[in-house]
Amino acid sequence: MLGSCFKPPPKSTAEILLCVGLRFGPDALNSHISLHAWKTLSPGTWNRAFNEHGQLRLDNVLNRIRRGGVDPSIRAEVWEFLLGCFGPSSTTQQRDSLRASRREQYAKLKSECQLMDNLIGSGQIATSPRINADGSLAEECNGGEISGGNEISHHQNGHMNGAYQQTSIAPYEKQCKKTIQWRLNLHQIGLDVVRTDRMLQFYASQEHMSKLWDILAVYCWLDPAIGYCQGMSDFCSPLALMFQDEADAFWCFERIMSRLRDNFSCTDKEVGVEKQLAVLATLLKVLDPKLHEHIDSIKGGDYIFAFRMIMVLFRREFSFVDTLYLWEMDTLPWLQNYMPYGVGLGTRGLDEVLKLLNDVTGKVDPKEVCKSALKLHSEYLRRVGVLFL
Repeated sequence: MLGSCFKPPPKSTAEILLCVGLRFGPDALNSHISLHAWKTLSPGTWNRAFNEHGQLRLDNVLNRIRRGGVDPSIRAEVWEFLLGCFGPSSTTQQRDSLRASRREQYAKLKSECQLMDNLIGSGQIATSPRINADGSLAEECNGGEISGGNEISHHQNGHMNGAYQQTSIAPYEKQCKKTIQWRLNLHQIGLDVVRTDRMLQFYASQEHMSKLWDILAVYCWLDPAIGYCQGMSDFCSPLALMFQDEADAFWCFERIMSRLRDNFSCTDKEVGVEKQLAVLATLLKVLDPKLHEHIDSIKGGDYIFAFRMIMVLFRREFSFVDTLYLWEMDTLPWLQNYMPYGVGLGTRGLDEVLKLLNDVTGKVDPKEVCKSALKLHSEYLRRVGVLFL
């Protein structure tokens, strides 16, 4: 758990930043957020929010979270409530029982995956195809590209220098369609894992990298309708870091996906995130008609330039630390607020729009964004209300 860094809990901003640096690496500290104990949800305030039965008085902590986020030492525990793993009215005993049950369920799911591919849970990850489209063993698997502890530095430099290893796989003719599709996804998960949050010292460890791979692989098996799509690793990575127990990280990730899985759905007719882009267009049309008209005039009316931002909730636009704060705010109305920072009436084409958006990456103060977004949300509700009067 991330909180293992904090014993005793830090008493100053300097101590918190020091621990974050040791855990994440210096790049993660490129944050616009100043930690203030009187604004951030502290361990003391969090513990006092529970009654004698262990039930959470949620109203006591939400305002503090919105003002200053969550102290890193309690972030994992708080997120279990924010994501809906536990209800506020649950007692300590109920949560302990539910956690034990979920860990057991995860162990069974992981065991099923291990029977299909013994790399699961081995501490290694695959970065080349495991099988062919017909389910037959891929040629690489006879001596395939598999990352081990000695290859971690090569992965972080973008070079796949895998160790050769025999692997046990069920005969392909006996594999069902679901199994084949799952195994086809494994190497794509591996390729994304070695690219995810490479600046974090946490992922300098092969053990931690394989933990992320295992979680994503098991989820891919649990939810075959979605399987695995690029971008999921961006949501899973903070959880793999936060939670010491892999099962706890998995079920928090499952809760995130229950909210966002439509973003990753893809059919012959539409890609799920297109619905969110349509919502963005509608919001901007109400809040800033001139800007909307300009974007439409340069053939950007489908808002495809915002695809990545919407897909992974600005995970790439802000530093790791700032992203966690933004997600804790859980104020998605600020999503449309990002537009005015980069897109002005002076842009003449979509290429310029994309360039401007890339230029502001990492330069936006997330607290100011959230403040403005809340104002925009209120303004949107006011204007919509007037329309229906």
